[in-house]
Amino acid sequence: MGWFLPGFDDKPQIYARGVLDDPMVQFFRRTYWFWTLLVVAIPFAIGGWTGLLWGAGVRLFFTLHVAFSVNSICHTFGRADYDTGDRSRNEWFLGVVALGEGWHNNHHAFPRSAFHGLRWWQVDVSGYLIRALEALGLARDVHRVTPQLLESRRHD
Repeated sequence: MGWFLPGFDDKPQIYARGVLDDPMVQFFRRTYWFWTLLVVAIPFAIGGWTGLLWGAGVRLFFTLHVAFSVNSICHTFGRADYDTGDRSRNEWFLGVVALGEGWHNNHHAFPRSAFHGLRWWQVDVSGYLIRALEALGLARDVHRVTPQLLESRRHD
């Protein structure tokens, strides 16, 4: 669970060199607490205590449980299409509910890929959004895995 607990070294120099100097990433990193408070304050301002309960509490409860489920369920259940040297699996239900993150074995096999749903039937809402942003010119240098590499790494 060290990936989300404070005190663990996330090693950005190794795993995220490309974002260390990105001004927008650094801006959001510096203003983290502002955004954290804002996502609680807006529902409260709109709906009072009921807005706070549903717009912040229930929403965060489900969001965090889905995110944590990806790393729990997708390392226990599902199908591994690629040999990754770990226990990562693709779980279709979380693929849908977690907007594409449930294709976890795909993510472990190709961590730089912007798309986790690598087959036409693997629903990847995050991937669809990235494609739309790219088509609008709002995303660039989007990393894709070639079909040849996909097939060469499959083990089904």
